[in-house]
Amino acid sequence: MSSERELPTIHRLNGPSELLPLVSSFVDLSAGTEFQSYKESQWRFLLSGEDITGYVIHSHNEGDEKGGSNDDDNDDAGVNPKLDGCVLKVHLDDTTIGFGMVLVRPSTRGRGLAKALLNKAFETVNKNEERHVLAVCSALGQPVYRKLGFDDVGTVTMLTCSVSDIMQSSWENLNNEHLATTDGKDCTSEQINTLINHDAAATGIRRKERMDLLLRGYANQSRSTVAFLSSHTNDDDSVSTGIARQDCIGGPLIIGPMRGREEHFIPLLHALIEKHFENDSGSGDVSGMDGSVMMMITGHPKLVRELMEIKGMSKLWECPAMTSDGEPIYQNGDGSYLAMMHPTLG
Repeated sequence: MSSERELPTIHRLNGPSELLPLVSSFVDLSAGTEFQSYKESQWRFLLSGEDITGYVIHSHNEGDEKGGSNDDDNDDAGVNPKLDGCVLKVHLDDTTIGFGMVLVRPSTRGRGLAKALLNKAFETVNKNEERHVLAVCSALGQPVYRKLGFDDVGTVTMLTCSVSDIMQSSWENLNNEHLATTDGKDCTSEQINTLINHDAAATGIRRKERMDLLLRGYANQSRSTVAFLSSHTNDDDSVSTGIARQDCIGGPLIIGPMRGREEHFIPLLHALIEKHFENDSGSGDVSGMDGSVMMMITGHPKLVRELMEIKGMSKLWECPAMTSDGEPIYQNGDGSYLAMMHPTLG
């Protein structure tokens, strides 16, 4: 048998209509990987956007009768629900393609599946006009990405802390600041436009549909909360915005995207937590509540150091971001992107 025939078929799945029916398969695949905490609700947020394309390998032990050649024809992609590997491709804008959730079942590692999946996902019509980005690169995947020509272009730091420790922390009082919070589903059209425009300014990427999905909900128990913090000036650069989401009841509160001034981060963090859990605490005081908060900080080492001074704050990981052209992922942004939306979505 030739080496080419040893590689299983790779199936392409386009958008939510083809990806969501396999959500339990993605949960099963991630169970043995660095994303083992991902349950159905987390996967639903990622797979519910029209910007996503998936590439999957069906489990070899249930038989792939087609044999060896890689095939992106998805006509029978739902026949075998068990997966040995996947990669997700997100169209961030007309020229920027993001990749993430490069997962391979532990029992099938070492066979070149990750490289084969990425190579298939890299095939694009306008190959010379597109840049490929990896918003977060795990330690396990970094050697593969570097062999494929990706360069380190920044650092992302994942932090976590309990709700109670954050709410019991203090911050420097800010003068002449105006703070407003609301549930994501209750945002006005003006507030939604502000969030979309600020996110685009910070990242250089206009992702209206993904922001709409984040605000309106994507699973039965998903909730989002929004906070705006601004100085009493007409300068739009003085406005900081943040969104927090909870994928399911009892799940962590995930902070991001957050855009604005570093000194606004902790006040926004407090405001988001207080608003999000105000109806769950009974008394309205959330300082003693159970629960955890997670955030992915994009660069900003000074902010990371400040957050690490909060009692109970811990660093889960620090990983590089990578791109195919060696330029920063958010090269067209204004430098105000503080916390990421998602490790695949940036």
